[in-house]
Amino acid sequence: MADPIAYVQHPSAPRHARLAETESFEPAGPALHRQHREHRWLKRLLIAIGIIFATFIVALAATLAIQRNLYADETVSPRGEAIIRACHEVPSPGKDLCAMWVSQVYAKALDRYPTGNANDMYERLTSTDRSELEPGMAIAVSTHPHTEAGRQYGHIGIYLGEGRVMDNVGSIRTTPLDWWIWHYGASVPVRWGWL
Repeated sequence: MADPIAYVQHPSAPRHARLAETESFEPAGPALHRQHREHRWLKRLLIAIGIIFATFIVALAATLAIQRNLYADETVSPRGEAIIRACHEVPSPGKDLCAMWVSQVYAKALDRYPTGNANDMYERLTSTDRSELEPGMAIAVSTHPHTEAGRQYGHIGIYLGEGRVMDNVGSIRTTPLDWWIWHYGASVPVRWGWL
């Protein structure tokens, strides 16, 4: 590299010669343009993903707020409270034994053992009115098309409140009420009530 003092001593040197000596300047080639396009594409993709994620979070928060408002005035009776507590304590008696699990929950909570399969219990439940559904109530269908046992005996669970149903399908699970009604109510109306 030339000594900077040399420029002071030789001011008549051409300008392009001074630039070449003091800066390393390379003209942009096709590879550099391609790299800039790839970075621009990646930035746009990341921005789009961020917008989609933010939209999802906002929609989820709105859905949860709506659900909280839907069930805000739900009250739990002492009987319902005992049943819900027992739901969390009674283990699964096995696959295709949904009615046995409900009977065991009721026995633990209320010292009463409702007998029969889900179809039998369905006959004792009378309401299909959502405004009458209370936490702790049994919820059932007499038949459903998803399993052989379901076609013959139906399915039963317990409404926990806040739009959730707990049932036994070989393990104890909790599902949204709307999904439960849609899934199991394909053949007959879903009913609920106290056993």
